[in-house]
Amino acid sequence: WMAVFDWVVYGNSTRTWLIALLAAAFAFAALRVLKIILLRSLGHFARRTRSGLDDIAVATIEATRVWFLVGLCLWVGALPLLLPERLRIVLQHGVAVLLLLQIGVWGSVAVRTHVHRYGLRRSDEDAASIMTVRALGFLATVSLWSVLVLVALDNIGIDITALVAGLGVGGVAVAL
Repeated sequence: WMAVFDWVVYGNSTRTWLIALLAAAFAFAALRVLKIILLRSLGHFARRTRSGLDDIAVATIEATRVWFLVGLCLWVGALPLLLPERLRIVLQHGVAVLLLLQIGVWGSVAVRTHVHRYGLRRSDEDAASIMTVRALGFLATVSLWSVLVLVALDNIGIDITALVAGLGVGGVAVAL
């Protein structure tokens, strides 16, 4: 019975595979519990204050996606495994792209929450400033995602220098 743990599957013993699975499961459970604890404590704090920063923080933490947590935990689970170098590199690039996507989601939610709160505070006073803040929020979101896409492409190994130069020339043309 104990010999089952010594079987070798794809260069790793079943014991190592079990350790990797347990590490991934434990990391997922720990991250979910951490998210719940942060949301509860920040939520209680946010209800007692008038500041908008804590509301933005709560909305941002709520925007943490399950696919990000799963990808992060699969990476943690793969750490004790002996994987081919190519697969390890693909896994690292995949986790980096997932992190960049999650940063984009967090940033978009933070901007959207701030714009929404600003609109609620100023709804009776000045419609023009609300529209300006909405436009600036849209530009901030587009800029964030543009930078994140460029960083992701660079991380994957695509040379982005010509693309960045083209964007710079296009920006100058638009400015003129």
